[in-house]
Amino acid sequence: MKLTKTLFGIFIVAVCLLKPSVQTIASSSANNELSSKIMSSTKVYLKGRLSTPTKRNVSQPVEVYQENKTLMISYLSELEKIEIIISDEWDSIVYSEIVSVSESTVSFVDLSGLKKGSYTLNLRNIEGEELSGMFAVE
Repeated sequence: MKLTKTLFGIFIVAVCLLKPSVQTIASSSANNELSSKIMSSTKVYLKGRLSTPTKRNVSQPVEVYQENKTLMISYLSELEKIEIIISDEWDSIVYSEIVSVSESTVSFVDLSGLKKGSYTLNLRNIEGEELSGMFAVE
């Protein structure tokens, strides 16, 4: 009986501690909008390896989603500087940008100026490591 009361007390404390963070996430309209965009978008699958300055064993510290004419690049770890490169079917670079990346940041790439077709996304760090994936613009 005493063990049950102790476990129940721990459960109550845990729920009280977790409750504010859940409310913060749920009440933030920006987070809700971002979550709904991810749910209605297409994931761009990446191949390759991109090491982080602090965690050498993280092979894919980036997630990419496509929502119509926008790419959302979500950085799960700090990467310092990386180059975002988009190439068309003929390997011509149609977009290139160098960004400084800290953990939990997001980059948006506007694809509205691109013609219909298949494209390759490359994310490259200063050490030459790279993640790449394919996506289509319709």
